[in-house]
Amino acid sequence: MWKFKEDHTLDERKKEVGKIARFWPDKIPMVLEKFKNSRLDNIPKAKLLCPRTYSFFQFISCLRTKLKLDSKQALYVFANEKQLVTGDKSILELYEECKDEDGFLYLKYCEHETLGCNYNLSSE
Repeated sequence: MWKFKEDHTLDERKKEVGKIARFWPDKIPMVLEKFKNSRLDNIPKAKLLCPRTYSFFQFISCLRTKLKLDSKQALYVFANEKQLVTGDKSILELYEECKDEDGFLYLKYCEHETLGCNYNLSSE
């Protein structure tokens, strides 16, 4: 389950997306959380605004920097907890494909070891 969804009602989340659309129409509203069993650091804020023009590769580069990962460390990002996202999509394409009913794009991240430890990605 998403901590952000637990902490905010659907109505609150929809209002927040509406406010974001009015003030920052060129940004994609996202919620980024790590998988529960991941040993990676938490990012300081789960709610992010990403430029619509970013490729997913650009987004991953920024995320890797925030997490202080070196080039040898694997990083996996999933949309809606189940769909592995690859770098060939734009953020806007991903948003249109996977946005939640509240208007946020929900992404989770983890490292390679999390995937290799018989971790059920759909169990959260």
